Amino acid sequence: MKLVGLLSWFDEDPAMLETAVRSACRIVDHLIAVDGRYALFEHPDVVSGPEQYDAIAGACQDSGTTCELVGVAAPWDGPHGGEVAKRAFMFERAEAVTTTADWHLVFDSDLEFIDPDVRTLRTRLADTNLDVGTAMVNHEGAVHPHPVFFRALRGLTVSERHWRYTCPAAPFCGMPMTAPSRWTRIARSTSSTTGTSDALAGSPPGPRTTPPATRPASNGRPSHRHHPLLPSPRDSATRRVSIG
Repeated sequence: MKLVGLLSWFDEDPAMLETAVRSACRIVDHLIAVDGRYALFEHPDVVSGPEQYDAIAGACQDSGTTCELVGVAAPWDGPHGGEVAKRAFMFERAEAVTTTADWHLVFDSDLEFIDPDVRTLRTRLADTNLDVGTAMVNHEGAVHPHPVFFRALRGLTVSERHWRYTCPAAPFCGMPMTAPSRWTRIARSTSSTTGTSDALAGSPPGPRTTPPATRPASNGRPSHRHHPLLPSPRDSATRRVSIG
C-alpha cells in the first residue's frame, strides 16, 4: 500500500509550507503539490514564488519523499469555480501514480501532523473496507473531525463544491469505527495545541453518485509547457512541471 500526499496551495508563507510538508512526509511515500491561484482571487501573480517551491522540495528531499510540483500559466477556473477545478485536477493527477490499493492524504498548508503513529495508521488503512479516514483537527481550541484520508478509487473527484467528494466507481459508505490507539493528531498553524485522531470512518450509506461533468478545456490548463517562474529541481526525486 502506498500513501500519496495531495497539497493544493498558492502564495503561502514558505516556513508554514515547509512545516506542513515536513510533517506530512512522515506519513506519505510521495507528494503531489498543485500551485496556482483561482480566477476569482485578485492577485498580480498566477503561481507562487520560487522560495515556496524550494520550501516544499527541500522538505521532501530531507525526508526522502519523492514529489511532483505542478504550476500553471493561467488561473484555475471552471464551471464550478477554480477551487473545484484545481482539486479535481489534483485527484486526476494522483491516478497516474496509484492503484485502488493505495490511499491519499489530502491536506492544506496550514496543517501540521503531530507525532503520527505511522505503523498503526498504515495497518488500519490497509485492513479497513471503508473509503474515508478522519482525523481530529484543533483550530484555536475547537476540535473537530475532518476527512483527510481517501482510498485511491478511480474517478475520485470533487463536484460543485471543493469539499463535496464524489466517485462514479463506488459510493462512499460504511459506519465509523474506533481506532485502537492514537495514531495522528493535526494542529492548524494558528494554534499551539493539538487534537487527537480517534476515528477512521466512511460517510453514511447513500445512493451511488453520478459521474461529474467533464471539465472544459478552458479550466486553466490547455497544454503542457515550461513556466519561467518554476525554479530548477533540487534533485532527481523532485519533478516540477507547468500546466497550460
